[in-house]
Amino acid sequence: MSERLAGRYQLLQLLGRGGMGEVWLARDLANGTECAVKRLSQGASAELAARLRAEFDALSAVRHPALVQVRELGFTPAGEPFLAMEFVQGKTLAVWLKAAPRTWQQILDVMVQAGQGLHAAHEAGVIHGD
Repeated sequence: MSERLAGRYQLLQLLGRGGMGEVWLARDLANGTECAVKRLSQGASAELAARLRAEFDALSAVRHPALVQVRELGFTPAGEPFLAMEFVQGKTLAVWLKAAPRTWQQILDVMVQAGQGLHAAHEAGVIHGD
């Protein structure tokens, strides 16, 4: 994949798909760093575009170690919005749980951190839609 968004983000690899669209690993050509880019599905409704804008507005106003930091809300040449954000290298919770035996204290610690991040997002007005 060699598509560029806003002349700045080089899409490298599809990371996943969800209810709103796709998330891509990308390179920010302005500073050479990796980032994640959330794109809406082709032909997404105006309602989804508004939700993406609201997600950007809310997340850009909150700082929490369990939440990714957003960089910008941009637009493709066709006028479709996308969200560029911090790329966090890691594993899903399911993969982490299966990788090794975990104590209940380790699991509780991870779940508390996730819950605190979810609470911060909800306080900022972000509600996960998937």
